[in-house]
Amino acid sequence: FIVIAIVFLISLFANMASWSFGVNAVAEYAAKNQNMPKVFAHENPKTGMPTGAAVVNGIVASAVLLIQLIPDESISQGLFWTLFATSVVFLLLTYIPMFPAFIKLRKVDANRPRVYRFPFKGTAMTVVLAIPMIELVLAIVATLIPFSAEEVADKVPMIVIFLVFLAM
Repeated sequence: FIVIAIVFLISLFANMASWSFGVNAVAEYAAKNQNMPKVFAHENPKTGMPTGAAVVNGIVASAVLLIQLIPDESISQGLFWTLFATSVVFLLLTYIPMFPAFIKLRKVDANRPRVYRFPFKGTAMTVVLAIPMIELVLAIVATLIPFSAEEVADKVPMIVIFLVFLAM
């Protein structure tokens, strides 16, 4: 168990580092193309690494962690988990466009030789790719929508945060 736990932690830290580098590079690219604020576009002149996105991510992460210091548990615990759950919703949301994009690319550029072969074509491809897309939408709905009276107090702030950031 200890060996598995240590390997899991090493994997967790490796994934956090690689995902952070990837997210920072994407944020920098988006900022350079006027899709995000310019602060994300700053890069280290010596190394070429995206430092603007890293600094903004560090500030936001620090602010979220500082929320834990607020003595009122409904604020410290509630707000942290609300922000965490809302970030999961946005993570799931980003995967939805991949499926229609895949279908479009297979139709527009059907004859290109590819390393990996997708076993379905036509209607079967659309149905097979619709299934995970529908599951993603249902997971988002299940995360955001209160299905009982007890959940309303927890879910309404998530819905508000989600709608505000989606509008932005």
